[in-house]
Amino acid sequence: VTSCETKKLVQKYYNQEPMDFSEKFLLNTCLIYGIQASFTLYSNEGIHVRKDKHMLTPDQMKEMDHKLFINCAYFYGKMMTHSSNLFTLKALLLWSKYVLIILGNELSADIFAKAVYIMQSLGLHKESYYENLSKKDFILTRGLWWYCVSTDRLNSVRLSIPPLIASQNNCPVYLSEDIFVKDLNILLAYDDKYEDQVTNFKDALNYAVSHHNHLRMAITYYGSQLVKIEADMVATCFDSSNILSLPFEKLLNKALGLDHKLKKWRESLHPVMRLETFRDYYKILSVQNTEQKPEFQFEVICSRVILYQFRFLSLGITLNLFIISLIDDNMERMTGNPVKIEILKQIKAAAITQYTECSRKILKTFATLKHQPFMYRECVHFFYTAILSLMFKVIDGLD
Repeated sequence: VTSCETKKLVQKYYNQEPMDFSEKFLLNTCLIYGIQASFTLYSNEGIHVRKDKHMLTPDQMKEMDHKLFINCAYFYGKMMTHSSNLFTLKALLLWSKYVLIILGNELSADIFAKAVYIMQSLGLHKESYYENLSKKDFILTRGLWWYCVSTDRLNSVRLSIPPLIASQNNCPVYLSEDIFVKDLNILLAYDDKYEDQVTNFKDALNYAVSHHNHLRMAITYYGSQLVKIEADMVATCFDSSNILSLPFEKLLNKALGLDHKLKKWRESLHPVMRLETFRDYYKILSVQNTEQKPEFQFEVICSRVILYQFRFLSLGITLNLFIISLIDDNMERMTGNPVKIEILKQIKAAAITQYTECSRKILKTFATLKHQPFMYRECVHFFYTAILSLMFKVIDGLD
């Protein structure tokens, strides 16, 4: 949801102009999101945000949050009796994210499922939907599609449920190199200053990371590749039919292959996606930004990079713990074969080292985050994964 859209909704409300159901629903979800963000501001910080120099007290914000929650719940309950549009979809996605952070994954997943249904009824999963759109609408709707795919896959992992969005030929669920080049050329076609088309992925990626208004597209590409590895990991490590049908050696090799893919993903990252360099890189790039507030864009970029990095480290923890369990469950079968036993011990030792390092890195990074509980509360799931993994390691060492 852009700041321009939010301002228009607020102006319509205060000017007492007619508002349809979807506009009211979106306005309330934006406001409740803003109230939660305001809880993280100290009074001396928030006073500079408001033009009227009036900062709501914590009690006033809690009362407003309560009323807005009731409003959103009401609109959500009445949603199926009204026609749906992009405003409804955006409102549902914001409401789903709010419920995820405040109440948990299970309740949020039901709301998200309705958002996916509306998204598909609107046709965002079809390539034909994106034809003849303006540059702004293409960026926003394409972003909505990739956000829904990424969230759907994450819910599938966390709740152990099948994904809602299936891979389709007319709109693949992963951002491949060819699709990345195609989408970038569509965006460049709107720009009169850029006449030539990009012909290969390397040039397309270099262009995207060199222009602040296309930077999020590059981040989406890396995120999509990680989501693809995540889906492969779920199919390999947690699909009972796959585990029962494959012999131990093949299953272990597939798991080790996924570990190699994760390492390859990390090595392929551009500096804009690396924890050590992304802040400095964006600060240099933000000099180009003359249209929007670079501070706000910086926060958006930070949150997305950090969440993808935490997702990567969490996958490393889960995969290596699976490898350790797989080896422990099958070690007795190797009795009488000292060579294989030694190899398995080396693989297990490497897996222990890797998941420990991933856990430590999550904790160290989490400790450096700016105190913004609502924005970074999404990281808590990964934080707890790291904490519990290290606790189990300590307990295992005591035994």
